[in-house]
Amino acid sequence: MSDDLARVVVEDVKDATTLVPVPTEEVKIVGEALGTFISWPKHLVKVHSRQKSPVACAFSHETHSQPQPKQSFSPIHELAGIVEDLFQKPLVIPWDKTVFNVDSSDIPLYVHMNDVYEIIQGHQMLNITVIQLWILYLDEYVSKTGNDDVYGFLKPQHIQKSGNKHMKCQTYIQNWMGKSKKRIYMAPYIHAALNVYNVLGGKSTSSSQNFKVITAKCNIQKRSFECGYYVMYWMWTIARAALKDSWDEVDEVRTEWAKYFLQLKNVYM
Repeated sequence: MSDDLARVVVEDVKDATTLVPVPTEEVKIVGEALGTFISWPKHLVKVHSRQKSPVACAFSHETHSQPQPKQSFSPIHELAGIVEDLFQKPLVIPWDKTVFNVDSSDIPLYVHMNDVYEIIQGHQMLNITVIQLWILYLDEYVSKTGNDDVYGFLKPQHIQKSGNKHMKCQTYIQNWMGKSKKRIYMAPYIHAALNVYNVLGGKSTSSSQNFKVITAKCNIQKRSFECGYYVMYWMWTIARAALKDSWDEVDEVRTEWAKYFLQLKNVYM
């Protein structure tokens, strides 16, 4: 990047058709730059923070002399400001064994820069780390609302096909359901979990309790990248008992994920 350019993140767009001053193959208009870092001429930038990872706001010549209102940064904006810190060192997050029946001292959750960047951009498919962090958030939520005896969660890495043997998945599901005795279990990457659990005939061999697999009928996501957001949102909706017949919630999930991550960052970084 040349000395006369600055890196800015586009968080809010007023006119999506406006041409960016430094176009690339991927970004030619402002609407294509939402949630991403792009180059911007320094003389058209006003710096709002001079911390290690400054957040800059791009503006035009016409507004240069006008007073700028005081801004409060959104969680997504704050998230963009710590990306460079995660490049140096990922955030390592432990969890209580009661969440997944897996001891995190052996395998903590590592949240890397790329994981956070997926949330910042808002139009990429989410990986399993992002979803697992969301489950930790939901586990805290159901505990605070007094529903921790109702909802349980299956660890996504332990129920997906990739990297796991059939018997290993089956044993994990059997042991966790038999031990925790929740009324409802939420399983991201549901197809792998169902393929394994159907072998059990809906019954855990570690308990006399029968389990019924329910495939919820939900509306369909609008865009291909939304599958991860779709899973996260409907898990959240079920836990809150706030069912509704609509889908346009990507930004709501991104914001809530960012707020929770920033809380953990203050504890573990």
